[in-house]
Amino acid sequence: DSNTFLVLAEIADPDRPGLGPWLFRRFCGEMNGYAWINTMDDSGLEGLRRVKQSYRPARLIASYTAARPA
Repeated sequence: DSNTFLVLAEIADPDRPGLGPWLFRRFCGEMNGYAWINTMDDSGLEGLRRVKQSYRPARLIASYTAARPA
């Protein structure tokens, strides 16, 4: 909705430690017109989960995947 900004990808050069979180923080700082920023899930990656938890989310919402049976 118009109150939520959605971040679809968070990619940075892995040879530059801290660049991804820094870019994310700067980018989100530009999104003043939104009440919420949805960062999606952690894709099952432990490092990404830790980083996203470090943003101190206001709330976590379960994510599900639907698939047609084979």
